[in-house]
Amino acid sequence: MKNRLPTAVCAVLVAATALVACSKPKLDPAIEAVMHERHEGFERIGDNFKLVNDKIKAGGGLDPDTAAAARVISVESTKIARWFPQGSGPETGAKTGAKAEIWQNQDDFGQKRENLVTESARWVQLADAGDSAAFVAQTKTVGGTCKGCHDTYRKKD
Repeated sequence: MKNRLPTAVCAVLVAATALVACSKPKLDPAIEAVMHERHEGFERIGDNFKLVNDKIKAGGGLDPDTAAAARVISVESTKIARWFPQGSGPETGAKTGAKAEIWQNQDDFGQKRENLVTESARWVQLADAGDSAAFVAQTKTVGGTCKGCHDTYRKKD
């Protein structure tokens, strides 16, 4: 008699794979695209903010790398307004760090977003002026605008 265990194991694995594939939500391609853009944009903001913070913690300050990073953050912050259209939140069933409160409190979320736009633009102005001490101080202000939004509108990892 043949051992049927491997066949049974294969059948279970195939069924589990099919179940996982079927359970992934089917998103409107436009919503999926904006969610991807949002994720990538926030990754760029985070990576560049980390670069600036790491340099400052190491005793550095304003240099071409940190100025460029501030500029990336400033540009990306202006895109945030289009990263949260209706239907791109947790209700999609897709993985997202965005809380439903973003869409429930659009005025507050919009104000917090505009604070980041304003403060990061000021950061770039300080970099362009070559004011290292003010640039370093503004880093804390920009970080505070990020934290203010994350505390309310981003799920904890």
